[in-house]
Amino acid sequence: MPSLLMARAQEATTRIPGAVIARRTSAWFLGEDARPPAEKTELPIDCLVPRGRIPSRSNDINCYQSDLAPEDITRIGTVPCTTPARTAADLLRWSPPHMALACVDQMARSGSVTPTELTDVLARWPGERNVRRARRLVSFLDPRSESYGESWLRLRIIDAGFPAPETQIPVLDDHGRVVYRLDLGWRRLRLAIEYDGEEFHTSPRQVAADLRRREDLRVRFGWEVIGVGRGEVLGPSLALERGVGELLSLEPLIRRRSW
Repeated sequence: MPSLLMARAQEATTRIPGAVIARRTSAWFLGEDARPPAEKTELPIDCLVPRGRIPSRSNDINCYQSDLAPEDITRIGTVPCTTPARTAADLLRWSPPHMALACVDQMARSGSVTPTELTDVLARWPGERNVRRARRLVSFLDPRSESYGESWLRLRIIDAGFPAPETQIPVLDDHGRVVYRLDLGWRRLRLAIEYDGEEFHTSPRQVAADLRRREDLRVRFGWEVIGVGRGEVLGPSLALERGVGELLSLEPLIRRRSW
C-alpha cells in the first residue's frame, strides 16, 4: 500500500495545480494512521490547495481550500506534503477527536511535533472552525502515551469531567527498582486503568498473565488495576464513564458521548 499510495499522491499533486498532500494522507507518510478503526478501507488522498484556487472534485481525492504558508510545506520523496506541525494541527481540527489525539500523541512521542509548535500554528486561525477544539486537544497532548488505545481511554476519562490521569506510572519495589508500569492512573488513590489491546491481551495465555500481574499489583503494592478493551473504549455506551466514576466516587459530567 505505501508505494501505491505514494504513486497516487504523486499523480494528484501533478494533476492539481498547487496541491499539497495533507491531513490523513500526510499523517500516513509520517508514520501514523488517522483512520478510525471501523474505517480501515483504502486510504483516501487528502490534499490542500491555496485559498483562491478552486478545489478539484474527484471520487478518489479529497481536496480542500486553505491558507498555505511556505513553512507549511515539505517534501516526502518527490511529493509536496504539509509539515508534521501543519499536519498535526489539521488533524486536531478536522479528524475525530480520539483519532486526532492518538495520532498527535504519537507524533509528539517521536519528537516530530511539540505543543508549542501546534499552538503557534493554530494561532493563525483565531475564531475559525474547530480551532477551539484543536486547542483543547493540544492541552491534553501527552508524548508518554504508548498506544492509540491509551490515548482514546485518556480522552474518555477527561471528557467525562474526571481528573486527568497520570500516564506511564512506575511501580517500584523496596529497592527502588521499577517492577511494573501502569498505563493510566491516580497515585493518591492507587487506582489504575489500562487499555487491553487486541494484539497483546486477548489470547488465554495473555489474559492469564494480565490476571497474575494485576493480582500481584493488588497484593504486593496496594494498586487496584482495571483493564478495559477496545469495545468498551470505542463503544457507544457510557458504562466506562459510570464505572470510572464509581471507582473515583465522582459523577460523570456528561450524559452522552461526543465521539
